[in-house]
Amino acid sequence: MDQGFLHLHNVTRWIVLLLLAWSLVRAARAYIRRDRDIAPKFLLPLVIALDFQLLIGIAVYLTSPMVRAFLENPGWAMGNQPIRYVGVEHPSLMLMSIILAHVTHVRIKRATDEDTRRRRALYGLVIVTILVAVAVPWSRPLFPGL
Repeated sequence: MDQGFLHLHNVTRWIVLLLLAWSLVRAARAYIRRDRDIAPKFLLPLVIALDFQLLIGIAVYLTSPMVRAFLENPGWAMGNQPIRYVGVEHPSLMLMSIILAHVTHVRIKRATDEDTRRRRALYGLVIVTILVAVAVPWSRPLFPGL
């Protein structure tokens, strides 16, 4: 069961990364050109994908043997980098990025003028991108175990 969730989590990370890149490019173009309106719903596919990824990640977290090892002996696990990464670092950074994506979406919706909307979209997405780039386990293959 845990392998199925892990495979799904790994595949959907690429969807999230593509949507994040698309959203960031779109926000940057609107900010630089200042001739495009940024509708708040342009960020919605990314936010939905991140929420879906979170749900799968929770399933992976609850079924992972590495997380079980982390929870059984947290003191030892904090000294073990791979287990610490799976138990603390990855979930914390990704949760922060998901929360920030939601906050950015809400702040874009509440902006009163287009310049503010463009600026909030770009700055929020840059920070989300940095958090995701740090949190993604780049060394993992697309389909682990194959």
